[in-house]
Amino acid sequence: MARRHRNESKSNTERPPVKTDGPRLFIAAPLPPAVTDQLGHLIDDLSSRELPVRWTATNAMHLTLHFIGEVPPERAELLRMSFANLAPRLGPIKLRTGGTGVFPNPRRPRVLWVGVDGQTDRLASLRDAIGVMLDRLDVEVESGRFRPHLTLGRARDGVDQLFAYQLQQAFESSSVQEIVASPVEFTVDDVVLYRSHLEKSGARYEPLASVRL
Repeated sequence: MARRHRNESKSNTERPPVKTDGPRLFIAAPLPPAVTDQLGHLIDDLSSRELPVRWTATNAMHLTLHFIGEVPPERAELLRMSFANLAPRLGPIKLRTGGTGVFPNPRRPRVLWVGVDGQTDRLASLRDAIGVMLDRLDVEVESGRFRPHLTLGRARDGVDQLFAYQLQQAFESSSVQEIVASPVEFTVDDVVLYRSHLEKSGARYEPLASVRL
């Protein structure tokens, strides 16, 4: 079966995608308290600088492997029932937190993150293997380079050019550097299929199925 990717070009005659109104799904590895504690300290420091950023709640943090998006309810149920067979038994993957960064680039920072180091080659292999199995279930997967990261927050709409400079100064501050200079080691030994609920108070993530590596 030819693998389909979301960034492939589409012909002008192709029909626009139909809204499914189904659940929004993604696959991620949960994080231990030691990691979320470090990220919480980092967010406390950065948020005290009054940057125009929507910060991630520490209880909503995870290491995303695949964002699936909205799928029809019957497809979501098939994925939930098949999830135990999606993740290959690669064994635990040892990782550690890294330095700060942004997407798409430092001149236009939109997503603020902390990088992930360690056995990232094994993590990428896990992601690729899950992607192949998702494709067999006719679930679209994202292509492109995999850059494992832990999202700290997202820039608010309408930020000006000064924001990039302010953020750089914040990242280079001694207090932030002190936090990221002490990486936290952690192990990925299971992956979870989550459903994202968008609520007024923010996103809430419901685990639907999990599997041990």
